[in-house]
Amino acid sequence: MRTAIVTGAASGIGRAIAVHFANEDWRVAALDIDHDGLASLPKVGIQPIWCDLSSEESIRAAVAEAGFEQLDLLVNNGGPADPVAGPLEEMSLNDWNSWIAPHLNGSF
Repeated sequence: MRTAIVTGAASGIGRAIAVHFANEDWRVAALDIDHDGLASLPKVGIQPIWCDLSSEESIRAAVAEAGFEQLDLLVNNGGPADPVAGPLEEMSLNDWNSWIAPHLNGSF
């Protein structure tokens, strides 16, 4: 059976991707920071795993929890949709770092 990890899988595009692959008989580890969204995912073929993409420790723990011997597909979809502090010119460096970490570092 093929395996996939999908980040940002609790809602939107990530959820649609995770459900699609599960429906195609893939084993899917669905990673997200949204507990409620993860809990609402279909139970067949999808392993919901809480993960904070801004934390290397959390990512490593989530991948270990998935327990795949091999990984066939990784979908880097996770990260907040909107900047946390409004327009770019009003963001502090700390705000910027908290927004960019899950997008870039999480994918890395």
